[in-house]
Amino acid sequence: MSELQISEAQRANLEPLLDVLIPASGDFAAAGALGVAKFIDARIADTKGFAKTAHAVLSRIDALVNDAKAGSLASLPNADRVTLVRQVEASDPLTFLAFLMQVYLGYYTNPAIPPKLGFPDRPPQPLGHTLPVDDNLEELLGPVRRRGRHYRQC
Repeated sequence: MSELQISEAQRANLEPLLDVLIPASGDFAAAGALGVAKFIDARIADTKGFAKTAHAVLSRIDALVNDAKAGSLASLPNADRVTLVRQVEASDPLTFLAFLMQVYLGYYTNPAIPPKLGFPDRPPQPLGHTLPVDDNLEELLGPVRRRGRHYRQC
């Protein structure tokens, strides 16, 4: 198994872990059900250093699941899953936070989520954000425009 792949045991625990980190609520799907595992797979492959982070978190989950004599994280009652994930977080908070940030990124950039939060399903650029009109703008930019180019063309 290469560093860029996760084991079958880790894969079996990934979606239940995602569902603990971001559970379903109202009309918001849980992270596992939303397909954030595919996002995590992509991050493992294309984000320098994230494979090590993901493996550390998932290996710790595997070890605790084995200690609990459970087949997988999904086979545990939800309260036990939450307790187990909190143990993983407490054992290495910075690594866990780095993993969690990628989970959040995968969840909140999923096209189904921004519209539910009142945001358009598109990146803010190239359209940008609407800015208020500044009546003072020309006065502020005038000296810069009059000065002309003060940089080297590359």
